[in-house]
Amino acid sequence: MTMAIQAQNPAAESPPSTSGELIVEARGLTKSYGKGLAATHVLRGTNLAIRRGEFLAVMGPSGCGKSTLLHVVGLMDRADDGTLVIDGQDVTTASQAQRTRVRRDRMGFVFQRFNLLSTVSAADNLAISLRLHGRPADRAFIAQCLERVSVSHVAGRKSGQMSIGEQQRVAVARALAHKPELLLADEPTGSLDTHNADALLALFSQANAEGQTIVMITHSPAAAAVAHRTCRMSDGQIECGQPV
Repeated sequence: MTMAIQAQNPAAESPPSTSGELIVEARGLTKSYGKGLAATHVLRGTNLAIRRGEFLAVMGPSGCGKSTLLHVVGLMDRADDGTLVIDGQDVTTASQAQRTRVRRDRMGFVFQRFNLLSTVSAADNLAISLRLHGRPADRAFIAQCLERVSVSHVAGRKSGQMSIGEQQRVAVARALAHKPELLLADEPTGSLDTHNADALLALFSQANAEGQTIVMITHSPAAAAVAHRTCRMSDGQIECGQPV
């Protein structure tokens, strides 16, 4: 039976009021690919402020800059200009080693293309991720993580032996396993049927209730309705989340 999910009222969520409440504060981010007349301007002075403990959905048409913004906030890519502060730490000009440490210690990712290691099993994908985050790779705990997203039956399978939906749920289990302060998810329900999408969103809501901040890119109004607040992007600009 599909889980019922209560949509929260965005109007009930006031915008960030003090910098001490923010886990992400981005000001004037720009990002282009290519040079000269061939340059594609993806982020155009983008501002974004995310409160600790918030569940934020980002919507917008393909090519508007959503994934690029997520990659910049997630320290997987650098902005050309602007300022980025994560959990009170200015990482705008941080070294690659410092960025990697912040990403490892504070963040979890659900990628649109899953990024599972194809040569090892689902359980080993979680074990490797836990070790990289300095956590014990306890097999009983890994089994619990897979059970939470209803894929315990694929624990011993490699990604090529799983369906697309199973791969997505394993990727979500891997992202949540080390309990990151900030979870960044790029279209996490895009490969799931309605039943599994509802179950995944319920899991995100539970993780958020337990204190995790979640930023979710989605094309689905139903998925966005579960979030506290919805931002809309268009042509590299975002319509909410600006510092006040």
